[in-house]
Amino acid sequence: MSLDYEEYLIWERSRNSPFSKLKKYIKWYHYLMIILFLAFIYYLLEYQKVDAKVLVSFEGIILVIIIARILSAPTQKVIPENVIKIIAKRALERKIGNGGEFPQGTQIEPLAYCRLRYMGEWGSDYVPWKWEVGFKVIYPNGLKKDIVVIMHVYEGYITGIKEVPEGYTGQQSKDLKVLIPSQIVQKESPATNLQQG
Repeated sequence: MSLDYEEYLIWERSRNSPFSKLKKYIKWYHYLMIILFLAFIYYLLEYQKVDAKVLVSFEGIILVIIIARILSAPTQKVIPENVIKIIAKRALERKIGNGGEFPQGTQIEPLAYCRLRYMGEWGSDYVPWKWEVGFKVIYPNGLKKDIVVIMHVYEGYITGIKEVPEGYTGQQSKDLKVLIPSQIVQKESPATNLQQG
């Protein structure tokens, strides 16, 4: 088994494991919150003589809410290039036959082209926008097409497929999508000017 495939399997397991997600997203301030919370509970039990059963129920509810909040945090780790290529190839292979987008017998071959694109507002930090992964689709009748599969950078699902010319290098696409802050300009229509004049 190749190292790339092993990394893919690790990625696949980790995205479905709540414990790995908890481990990934729990920060130092979460630990601090839990310690302060437990200290508060101890204070109430020791000095305020609060009923222990009520307090344990309350504590359990709060801990469940904290853990659920941590687990619901979105994944923000960019999928590595070697893993995104495997994910994209498997996603395309699932589209072969059985009423899919490609007829039975279609072959999917990876191309050298693979690029991470960035986007951001002008004057601010740029963030990963999409993965573009190149493939050659060979149909059962011998027809060949080069395509680029556009993948979500964090979750690894297909957001688009586009056909490209043979030998596509990506130079035709921009590496960066810059969002320029929009300006609102009010213009008077010619009809308004005529009515005033």
